[in-house]
Amino acid sequence: MTAGLPDDSQQSLCSSIVPCVHLLLSEPFPAMPFHGRYLISNEWNTIMTASFKALSGSIIRSLPLLALLLLAGCGASSQEDSVLDRGGNTGAATLSLDISASEITNGDSVTLTWNSSQASACVASGDWSGSKGMSGREVIQNITSDSQFVLSCNSPDGQISDYATVRVVEQPTAPSLQFDSNSTNVMQGDSVILNWSASNADSCSASGDWQGSLATSGSRQIDNLQQNSLFILDCRGAGGSVRQTVTVNVQPPVPTEPSLSFSASQTSVAYNGSVTLSWSSSDADSCTASGDWSGNKSVTGSESVSGLIADSSFTLECSGAGGTISRQVQISVSPEVSNGTATLSWQPPTENTDNTPLEDLAGFRIYYGTESGNYSESVDVGAGVTEYVVENLSSGTWYFVVTAYNSLGIESAPSDEVSKTFN
Repeated sequence: MTAGLPDDSQQSLCSSIVPCVHLLLSEPFPAMPFHGRYLISNEWNTIMTASFKALSGSIIRSLPLLALLLLAGCGASSQEDSVLDRGGNTGAATLSLDISASEITNGDSVTLTWNSSQASACVASGDWSGSKGMSGREVIQNITSDSQFVLSCNSPDGQISDYATVRVVEQPTAPSLQFDSNSTNVMQGDSVILNWSASNADSCSASGDWQGSLATSGSRQIDNLQQNSLFILDCRGAGGSVRQTVTVNVQPPVPTEPSLSFSASQTSVAYNGSVTLSWSSSDADSCTASGDWSGNKSVTGSESVSGLIADSSFTLECSGAGGTISRQVQISVSPEVSNGTATLSWQPPTENTDNTPLEDLAGFRIYYGTESGNYSESVDVGAGVTEYVVENLSSGTWYFVVTAYNSLGIESAPSDEVSKTFN
């Protein structure tokens, strides 16, 4: 009720004010917008909607303000006659029912979710039942046929309902696959044939040590296998997928046993003589010398051995993936002949290398041997000697040089080399 007005007067006043209010509020307001809605009901079910705008400052135009105040006082005689909703909602009851899936396979489950506003006393029917809350969530399990779920709730405007349906479809048959090889153990470089057959499948694809899309049945030859191989086959259909694998073990080829030829330029030499050893191997990675020579050797080569003074044995062993092979050469050496002599003579030096007089000459040394530049023997003959006889020389060629040394032990460079051959 509006203060100071009787009911009849209020009804008459409001009947005339409402159109005026609508007219007044249709004038534009020069301020920041604020939109709202007023729903006014009285015993004559008069509904009036008015939009307004509020000033951002503290002053509102007097005429729209008066209209708003008059409108707020009309029809407020009881809660039943007048409803004021500032949120833009007419107050109607709502109900929504949602389902997690509209199509499932036999025996699967679905989840129902519902929400309502301004409703009460909700009841389930159809393929579920019982009283339900105003909102909730429920799992329906083991569904074996097409189903409809209905939810009805009471509201001030009467009963409201919503429903959801689910369709049960047949579960597709899972695909099956047979996949094998004509051999699972082959030698390196060999081939295999892969065979396969799938049922309830639409497509197949290869992976691992083969690739590509394949028909659902067939065979394929895989050539020149070099190492252990894994062949994977996946086939797919409406009912899912299936995978099978085939492993082929590849054995390396049986390695060839190495071969070796080994010889000497001669098998009998004079005392302190020399020979040339020659060898050649195949299917070998390395060779090693032993006996009267030593060291790692190439798989093919030759080498001179000198200074032989006794019977000698030379062994060569070569190894490869196929094993090890060994060969030996025997050399016979003639006994030493000790009747050879060589007489050496020389002129003693008189100056040092810096051209100063040599005043402390202490002696001479003779170096000799059976290889030029490589002297295995030596003799110190002292000072004051300019000739010396070297005895007991064996057959062959002997090479000689002489050096001088002073009291400090400093030795000169060797003389020119001379030689002598004994038969």
